[in-house]
Amino acid sequence: MENSIKKREASDKYKGFRYQKLRLAIKMIQLLKINKDAYIVGFPEYKDDSYILGERSKILEQDKEHDNNFTMNSKDVRKALVNFLDNYLGLRRDPNLIFIFHTNAQFSKEQKSTMMEQLGLEPLDYPVLQYLIDRDYNEAVINFVSKVILFTYKEENQERDDDYMLQVEQMTDQDWIDFLNCVYFEFGQVDVNILEEELINEIKACPYYEELHVGRENDIKNSILEMIDKRMKETEILKKAINSDSLRNVFLELKDKENILPADPVHEAWEIIESDKEATNDIRNLREKIESICKDFDNGNLNRLNLEATTAKSEIMRLDKKHRNALKVRVYESMGKYFDDVFDYKSSYSYDELKKCIRNLKELVVNEINDLRSDYNYGLSNNRVIEKLVMMLIDECFYSFDKE
Repeated sequence: MENSIKKREASDKYKGFRYQKLRLAIKMIQLLKINKDAYIVGFPEYKDDSYILGERSKILEQDKEHDNNFTMNSKDVRKALVNFLDNYLGLRRDPNLIFIFHTNAQFSKEQKSTMMEQLGLEPLDYPVLQYLIDRDYNEAVINFVSKVILFTYKEENQERDDDYMLQVEQMTDQDWIDFLNCVYFEFGQVDVNILEEELINEIKACPYYEELHVGRENDIKNSILEMIDKRMKETEILKKAINSDSLRNVFLELKDKENILPADPVHEAWEIIESDKEATNDIRNLREKIESICKDFDNGNLNRLNLEATTAKSEIMRLDKKHRNALKVRVYESMGKYFDDVFDYKSSYSYDELKKCIRNLKELVVNEINDLRSDYNYGLSNNRVIEKLVMMLIDECFYSFDKE
């Protein structure tokens, strides 16, 4: 049980860092879209989860991928606001500061808590976070927020500067309003998986993106995230910095004409192939097709082939639609060649016979796709996905091992 908890915590931490890196990359590209000549500097894990110096603004962001709703009582929210306030005071209350609390979770109304009892607070008519989002800074809201933030400061007193504590204690209602006007809450945002897709879309819309980058979006994404990951681990501030030139260089390095090939034009044929398949009556899946001609096929091997067919669907979805459909057309064509010219249809096969046939089928398809890669770009470079696609097309009723 303890190992399970540790693994989950490690997984959550990894997802949290992934979330931060994706958000930093997206925000920097979004600023470049506003002005491609702007000099932008981003710092991962400095002052906050990310710190971006734009043309006029300074953006500090906290990114939280969370399973439960947030309230003003939530420690993550309280600590974020304390950190925002620390930076607000440390940066001399710069009016160009922007603090963002970004999360996939929603928010809800506060319930009575020990902290609220200690501070003599009662839940307000609406969630406190709703008031802050609406910029409704009535007296009750300012009283609630200021008391909670000061309480959190004192709760973490050993980590705080006494001078900051004194400044917080002396803040007027207008001081609180000026600070809160710099804070933006972004609740109900997409999770880390959708964020990956958003970054791909931002890359395509980036002013550094050119025609020669088509099909290399994932390479660009991975290079940017790898760069952020390396800078995240640096301890010296200057070594953490990622600027607009850093991003430009990623695009330039992946624009080498010799490595960029056009998309295979056969992608349009996939819709015709799919419509032809709909006319067939064979709705058996991969397992059923194998078991119909080989009763003693090893179950472990069958489970592995079935997994290949399943995972292929998710793996090719990361590809551009043109590359994805062109790849399926070419795999379909190669499989047709094997089943028409090589495969010996029999009523039954031994395990070893059918296993060898499947291996030969995969090898033929992989070899033909590798030949085509010298002329066309399919958005991937490994053969493993090609082998999985073979199993997927059998599972999806495009081919079978018998004449049915």
